[in-house]
Amino acid sequence: MAQTYAERREEGQSHEYSMAYIHAIEQGISQQYAQTYAHARASNNTKKRPVFVSISSGIIHTCALRDDGGAVCWGANRGLVTLSEDERFAFISSGLNHTCGLRNDGVTVCWGDNGYGQTTPPEDERFTAISSRMDHTCGLRDDGTAVCWGNDEDGQATPPEEGRFTAISSGHRHTCGLREDGAIICWGMNKFGQSLPPFQWDLE
Repeated sequence: MAQTYAERREEGQSHEYSMAYIHAIEQGISQQYAQTYAHARASNNTKKRPVFVSISSGIIHTCALRDDGGAVCWGANRGLVTLSEDERFAFISSGLNHTCGLRNDGVTVCWGDNGYGQTTPPEDERFTAISSRMDHTCGLRDDGTAVCWGNDEDGQATPPEEGRFTAISSGHRHTCGLREDGAIICWGMNKFGQSLPPFQWDLE
């Protein structure tokens, strides 16, 4: 008896899963994540390969934006906050176990682990840029002021109130902002001098 389309597809996915799982194990991936990788490869085997326009790697996962603004992530998948498939983004930034996406309207949407509130951006805020790392994220408003949320154990989520920035970058336990005059201001952990740029500037 000839196989139905569904049977052929299931058989093909089973073969794809087995091959992907073996490949992952050979690459040194743990059994748990090898299974996740293989499931993703098998389920996407019959789908059109997406075209990506940007990418952001966290510590143990990576997310990328398709050309339609949809987000695709792979690697460790921890946390209870999930992402709606209908969301579309202009920019994406990954942290340790969370990721944040910036929509075209300036709204930030985050997903993943929320143990420090890192997937709960402030309400009624609009940003022009965001940067995620470890357990915190920072965003820039239209006026250049910075807003941060998530883990603030070392002050990494407490930007200077007087600061006005054109760019922002979050680190492990610190954050740095670039001012319009080219000065760099950092805040947070400074155990290794990471919050102390080679030249010091005041905020005036």
